[in-house]
This record gives sequence, C-alpha cells and structure tokens, in this order.
Amino acid sequence: MRDIKLIAIDGLDGTGKTTFAKFLSNDLQSDYYTNKKYDARYQHFPVYELQSGKKIKDFLFHEPEPYKRENILKMIDLQETNRMEWTDRLIWDDVLVQDDRPLLMIADRYMRSNDIYNETRLPDWKERCINAGEREYGDHAIPRPDLQIFCYCNRNLQRKRLEARKNLDQYEALDHLDELNDRYITYLKWYMTIDRFKRNTVFIPMHLFDREFLKESLDNKKWNTYYKEILKDYLSIFRKYILSQETKEEFVKEINELHEEEFNAYLES
Repeated sequence: MRDIKLIAIDGLDGTGKTTFAKFLSNDLQSDYYTNKKYDARYQHFPVYELQSGKKIKDFLFHEPEPYKRENILKMIDLQETNRMEWTDRLIWDDVLVQDDRPLLMIADRYMRSNDIYNETRLPDWKERCINAGEREYGDHAIPRPDLQIFCYCNRNLQRKRLEARKNLDQYEALDHLDELNDRYITYLKWYMTIDRFKRNTVFIPMHLFDREFLKESLDNKKWNTYYKEILKDYLSIFRKYILSQETKEEFVKEINELHEEEFNAYLES
C-alpha cells in the first residue's frame, strides 16, 4: 500500500467538520506545491457504499432503540468493520496503487467520532477507547492519523444548523443535543490528559468560519475582513505543515494558540 498521511477531522454533527474537511481538501488539491508532492483526497466516514456502510445507514434511520447497550455495541462493531473494509479497498484500488505520490487523505468523521457517539455511552468508555485504538491501528493496520482535528461550535449555532437539515438520523436528534455536547466536552477533557494523543491534536472553533455568526457577533464592517483573515491564517499554517516546513509539534502549538481562550471557554460551557 502507498504511503499515507491521514488527517482525521472529528466532532459532533452540526459543528462544521464536513464543511471544513471539504474546504481543506479542495484547497490542498488546488495548491500547486501540495498537489505536486501529494495525491490529496477527501473521504467521508462511514463509507456508505461498502457492505458495512449500508448496514450503518439502515441502523441510523430505522433502529428504534439505538441506545440500548447491545445496539451501541453493534454500531461500534459496524463502524470498525467499515474502516477495515475501506483499508482493504485502499490496498487493492488500481487507480490509487498506480500513483507514485504519497496519499494525503482528509478523513471526515474518522475513528474518534465513533468514540464520542457510541463508546462514551458505556460505563467503561475510557478503557474501551484506548483498546479500540490499539486494536484498529495495530491488529487491523487501519491507517493511523498523522494529525487529529476536533471541531467544536457555539451550541446555538449548532442547533440552528441541525434544525435546518431534513431527514435527521438518530445521532442528529435535537432532543439529545445538550447531553451529547456535555459528553463531547467530557471526552475532550479526558483526551487531553493523554500525552501521546495531545502531541498530534488540534482544536478548531468552527463558528468562526460561519459568516452569519460573525455578522451577529462583530461590527458589520469587521466581520467579512475577519472571516477572510482567519481562513487565510489557517490554510497558510496547514500548507506549511503538509509541505514539512515546520514540525508537527510546532504546527499543533501554532494552531491551538490561535484560539486557546475560545477553546477553554467551550470546555466550560
């Protein structure tokens, strides 16, 4: 299998992770220097066209009791199987194999989203999350993220986004949103206590990429300038990292320091 640099983007539904993942993927694909060095691609998880993906989709829209322990465990197994099937497809995909460039994969909703939505509903979730990572990245050789991104968002904006969606699945249900955010914060606080996790993890406040949110929060003359500046800053830092002009530790520190106060406020919300 080709060399893979995988950037995992995780978080709750409605926080903007898919928007950011596609935006980052498109920017890297269109950048001459990045495209010359890497074959940049976007992949949403779960991969619904795979056999396990079809079962996951059916579960999300039709399972009447998704939060029973046996069904939580069923979904955890399906999500893991989905990543294993996707890894097998990477190995045997003729188009991917023929490209000499390393693969730069932007993975939208990778393993850690499964932790948040499923594992944290179980009493022994911390131990299970550690074991799942060791099993998937070790035993099953699923690509390990070179960089882990967690997206978070102003709760009111998140709710507004989900209310605008049609055909919400089980995990997007608005009546569970506050409880889900509380579990997400608990998960992030635990995640940051583990040194080997922290070294390659960044936290991005996605409400600062939302034009309507900025319009309401900032002076009318400033919001558009601020929006453009923050996008430019983030993309510049990402490109430097992707092209190895700075170390992973420098990149993580630079990104997280951009909005450290914003993240700390979210953890206390």
